[in-house]
Amino acid sequence: MGRTLGGRYRLDDRTVGDGVSTAFTATDLQLNRVVVVRVLAEYLADDPLFVRRFRAEAQVAATLDHPNLVRVEDWGVETVADKPVAYLVVEQLTGGTLQDIVDRGRLLSPSQALLVGLDICRGLDYAHRRGVVHQEIRPSNIVFGEDRRARVGNLGLARALAEDVWSNPSTVEQERALYASPEQGLGRPVDERTDVYSLVLTLIGAVTGQIPFQADSTVATLSARVDKLMPVSADLGPLAAVFEKAGRPDPAERSTAAQFGRALVQIAENLPRPAPLPIVSTSLFESSGPAPRRRPTDAPDPTIGVTRPGAVDETMPPPVPAPALSIRDEPSEAAAVTGAPADAAPASHALRWLAGAALVLLLAIGGVVLLTRTSDETHAVPALAGLASGEAQNQIAEFGWDVTITEETSDDVPRGDVIRTDPADGVEVSSGDPFTLVVSSGPAPSVLVDITGSTVDEATATLTELGLVLEVTDRPYDEKVRKGNIISWDVPEQPGQQVAGDEVLRDTTITAVVSNGPAPRDVPNVIGVPFDDAKASIEEVQLVVVRGDNVFSDSIPKGSVVTQSVQGGESVRRGTEILLTVSKGPDLVEVPRLRGLDFAGVRNALRDAGFVIGEVTGDRQGRLVDVLVDGEPVRAGDTFPRGTEVDLAYF
Repeated sequence: MGRTLGGRYRLDDRTVGDGVSTAFTATDLQLNRVVVVRVLAEYLADDPLFVRRFRAEAQVAATLDHPNLVRVEDWGVETVADKPVAYLVVEQLTGGTLQDIVDRGRLLSPSQALLVGLDICRGLDYAHRRGVVHQEIRPSNIVFGEDRRARVGNLGLARALAEDVWSNPSTVEQERALYASPEQGLGRPVDERTDVYSLVLTLIGAVTGQIPFQADSTVATLSARVDKLMPVSADLGPLAAVFEKAGRPDPAERSTAAQFGRALVQIAENLPRPAPLPIVSTSLFESSGPAPRRRPTDAPDPTIGVTRPGAVDETMPPPVPAPALSIRDEPSEAAAVTGAPADAAPASHALRWLAGAALVLLLAIGGVVLLTRTSDETHAVPALAGLASGEAQNQIAEFGWDVTITEETSDDVPRGDVIRTDPADGVEVSSGDPFTLVVSSGPAPSVLVDITGSTVDEATATLTELGLVLEVTDRPYDEKVRKGNIISWDVPEQPGQQVAGDEVLRDTTITAVVSNGPAPRDVPNVIGVPFDDAKASIEEVQLVVVRGDNVFSDSIPKGSVVTQSVQGGESVRRGTEILLTVSKGPDLVEVPRLRGLDFAGVRNALRDAGFVIGEVTGDRQGRLVDVLVDGEPVRAGDTFPRGTEVDLAYF
């Protein structure tokens, strides 16, 4: 203990280890408050691929701020004693986890499960609309503060682990398999509805003590839920129909987190008032320092849109305070005030109650008087656009307005700055009147498009329009993709988000592998090879054979290749044409009939046949005695190569 990470987090006590990370209570030396530091196992910190995923997930998780998410304060990767150390800093909570409750044999009532489910739905809906899918919703990742409000925990680490764990579903440990969706078990791509399915399994298990589809092995557990409807007991009452819809095996038919949450709100009035949750105050997760950047629980969720008349609200319902659940079987008036059964209140308590009621009445009268005196006080709305949200709130804090903060994406206004106000600048607003600050949540995320098959120029133009950056990482040869077109692409900063339709942050770099076209072909040497064999050799390397005119050759046998247009051993593009000429063999001519011809006729006949007249002996006016080739007599019909020299002998 006593080691300091990131130059500011002094590790104090080791508390929890699960083989993946070890949690420490720690002191943030800069802000002088207690936090929790989760130090990842060394084998994970030593894996470059996992560290890259962890960096990306932690960076995104640190931007999320919602009352139903365990807040990620910081993260880092550094070297300590020549060993890599990766860590995640989260707020400290002390209300335990849902797993702590279950481990102690305490089951939730349907009403309590509704409250937990609604809290988690709010957190998931906020995360999902920012492109974050948890993939590890289970009791150990549902965390409580002392306020008994449920939060989604393990952000910044869960999905990084899931990417690795679910690459081979058959090796997943049983604890994860119990809460996995059918698509996870099949090794298919997952989206935000995977979290909803896992939440349904978690809530059913917390109420009944039995997790649906549980079997003796991981494989059996995962396969049992494929194409199977969620088994819901009638003991769940109104929850049964809601759980069935949210737990359908086909993700396309399953509720989103927002739809699941709205359905829970709609059935709340049909359930009895819930008892306080039996939280176990032994865990690490409630903040003990100054309240940082957390909105009041009664403030409207800035992720929730305002429904116009006639419009359908597709966002998550706003938080519902416990009294608004309109639940039957409410306790008596005395129990509602004192927290004790009505028949347990002694008579003396009535006097105390009356005295308290009188005091409340006096305070109420005083409040009315004060309100009457101050309600007419008005202030002009100052120019707040462009200011940081905190600075803007400070400027109007003394005016007594009922301030609501909502978020809106903006490409022009930096995250956390005011975009506009309602009412606008200069309008007079009375104390107690509603006033809205519209604060920028930064640029809207970009939706990935599939650039596979596009040219680099086309992909660059497409991504630039989306606010994304293209980087070409490699240009390998490819037999199927045309040269200059994209073979594949990736999102290295946000692993796992590389499917068209996923959302990524603006300015994210998309890396692409671009085809260099088919690999060059080495031309075989086919001179002297029979044409059919030569053609097969050339076509085997995906070149094209063109047959030229046949030619005579004294050295190449008839039917074999005499010449080729590209010399053997040279490299050419796939599909290049290779022209081949084929031998007709030697050019042979026949000795013509010469009987009865005079010298001029003999000479012309031999020349026309392709012979060359050599030595002539005797009287050319006389009778032709012999026709000689190399001193040997020849006769009509004998064949010789064209151009053979013929000697003539006369008598």
